[in-house]
Amino acid sequence: MPVTPFHFGPGLLLKAASPRRLSFTAFAFANCVIDCETAWHALRHELPYHGPLHTMVVATPVGLVAGALLGAALGRLFPRTAETHPLLRAEATALGGAIGGALGGATHPLIDGLMHRDVFPFWPFVAGNPLLGLVSRPSIYVGCVLCGLVGALLLWRAGRREKVVSA
Repeated sequence: MPVTPFHFGPGLLLKAASPRRLSFTAFAFANCVIDCETAWHALRHELPYHGPLHTMVVATPVGLVAGALLGAALGRLFPRTAETHPLLRAEATALGGAIGGALGGATHPLIDGLMHRDVFPFWPFVAGNPLLGLVSRPSIYVGCVLCGLVGALLLWRAGRREKVVSA
C-alpha cells in the first residue's frame, strides 16, 4: 500500500477487539518497519519495491520482535501507564507489543498483496500472489478507513465505560 497509515485502520479495529492485550502502537510500528523495505528500494530506484519483508513468514516475526522491543521500551519509559488507564496497559508491555507487532506484521503482506504485483505474501509456500486483484484499490482504501473509524468508535466507547466504572 503506498501510504502506510492505511494499514493502521485494521489495527484500530483489532485493538478495539482486544484493548487490554494488543498494543496498537506496536501494530503501527511494525507496519512502518516493514515499509522501510519499500522506501529503501524506491529511494534507490530498484525494482521490485517489495521483497522478503512483505511475506508473512518474514513480516510476522519481524513485527513480533519490533513490537516486543517497543512495548518493553515504552514500559520502561512510562511505567505508570497501566495504572492511569487500563485500556493503555498493553501499550507499555512486551507481551502487548509482541501481539500487536505480530498482527501488524502478519496483516501487512495480506493488505499489500491485494494490490501490488510484486508482493508474494505466502512465499515460500505459494510462489505467486493469489490475493492480487481480489478487491479493487478503492475498496481496500475504504475498507481500511472504515476499520479505523469503527475501531476508534469502539475504543472511545470502551474508554467512556472505563471512566464510569472507575468513578
